[in-house]
Parts: sequence; structure tokens; C-alpha cells
Amino acid sequence: MPIVLVVEDDHDTADALSTALTARGYITTVAPNGREALRALTTRPPDLIIVDLLMPVMDGLAFLDVLRSYLRWSALPVIVVTAVSDPAELQELERFNVSKVFIKASYNLPDLLETVSRLLPQ
Repeated sequence: MPIVLVVEDDHDTADALSTALTARGYITTVAPNGREALRALTTRPPDLIIVDLLMPVMDGLAFLDVLRSYLRWSALPVIVVTAVSDPAELQELERFNVSKVFIKASYNLPDLLETVSRLLPQ
């Protein structure tokens, strides 16, 4: 079964994503910030990552910077789900080879799950 790492500091959002992914047949691991996500990468390597940008301890951009610095994680599919909507800030994601960006105020869960299915066929 494919493993999805959800990096999200909001417990309700992380729980909703994890529940929906598990119902679709994915194994999920949840990390509340980038630092914990880096630890999770080494203990249970994911097949795809869903990451928020605004988090305490280590935010999503810092996490992506570290993640992409390792050759073994350079092509790992990443979906960003964020409250950030400023085009200038979102443009910075281009350097991290992000597969898709969803804005929290306007995305819906079925679209996110469809993107996961497309990037990570079972």
C-alpha cells in the first residue's frame, strides 16, 4: 500500500486528510511540522507528501528546501495545501518541483484525492 505523509499543524485538517486517504486505501503518517516530517521520512519513507506552508518549528518552505537537497527525495511527489494565496509567495514553490498547490480557502477534498490518485496509482 502506498504511504502518504501529511505535514500539517492543524489537528482537524490533518485528521480529515488522514481519514480520507486511509478510506481510499493509503497508509498515512502525520507530522505537525517540517522537523517532525524529516524524522518521519527516515522511519517510514512515503511515496507522496502533502504539506502545509504555515507551521511552527519548521515551516513548509524550509521543509521543502531540506527535502529537495537530498537526491533520494528530489523527485518525490509533493502536494501543497496552504492558506497562503499571495502569488509572489506561491511562485517560490516552483523551485521545489511541487506537483500541485491547493489553496485552503478554495480547494475541495475530492479534487485533492483525485490528484493523489493521479500521482500515486495503487
